[in-house]
Amino acid sequence: MQSLDQLSRELLSRHAHYVSTVSDSAHAISFELARFILEVASEERAERLLDLGSGFSSYVLRAYAAGVPGAVVWSVDDDPAWLEKTRAYLVSQGINTVHMYIWSEFLPLSDDLAGTFDLVLHDLGTVRSRHGTVRSVLRLVRPTGALVFDDIDVAAYRRHVQSELDAAGAKHVDVRNRTLDARNRYSWVARPGPSRVSS
Repeated sequence: MQSLDQLSRELLSRHAHYVSTVSDSAHAISFELARFILEVASEERAERLLDLGSGFSSYVLRAYAAGVPGAVVWSVDDDPAWLEKTRAYLVSQGINTVHMYIWSEFLPLSDDLAGTFDLVLHDLGTVRSRHGTVRSVLRLVRPTGALVFDDIDVAAYRRHVQSELDAAGAKHVDVRNRTLDARNRYSWVARPGPSRVSS
């Protein structure tokens, strides 16, 4: 069982390998975000994790979960070919591939999963396509859980997320200082609050 420190030390080399052999750095989550979600998972003592937008994040969250008895990760993607590429990468790294879904397969399950996830990373599809999913994703996080929004540096998306969070009565924290990468991408962390499960 690896400790958080051990996983953190491995991330830089794992990320460098991933962006040179599987995806490019423009499409993969940044090393900074990878390290951040690992830290948040540990801080939250997360046991139910949702990875919306498979890839290196799938490796990070599943490597974390491998060291937490009973922890479960769900990985969801809107691109079937990319989900299979992620599955192959996870297998090559000796990481489990349980609960991997296409978004259209996951949606019918989402009502039963509302309010159950300790940590959600929302990096599904494109920034534009994410506009239509923010409200449904908010419902999935437990009241005291954490929802990480990637690509908040994109102004139109940031405004949309802010509007949806305001409508849901959810709070957020700008974590630019912990997630800013060389491409000027950064994230927010939202806390949905008790009102969002019933909405």
